Amino acid sequence: MGFAHAGPEREGETGYDAELYAIYLLQEHQSRGVGRRLTIAAGRGALSAGMTSMILWALEDNYNARRFYEALGGAVVDRKCVQIGGVELVEIAYGWRNIRS
Repeated sequence: MGFAHAGPEREGETGYDAELYAIYLLQEHQSRGVGRRLTIAAGRGALSAGMTSMILWALEDNYNARRFYEALGGAVVDRKCVQIGGVELVEIAYGWRNIRS
């Protein structure tokens, strides 16, 4: 039905120690609380590894994902341009300074 993948923050410049690299759900399982539970599980895994804050990057045009992260209390903390498949896109960073809460 889906998965979440998280670990140490990869760029080392954001001020966050954990990063949610990816979270995916089959469409039929969206809007049922599964994404929230996967995100919480990723945060708990980061906490058990001694990390206390988390960041993730989402495409600026992915409005559904952005609403989801905002509903979870994520704050926009950065943005950057990336090249994917020869196309320049904008990514938005969402951060949680204290994943204990």
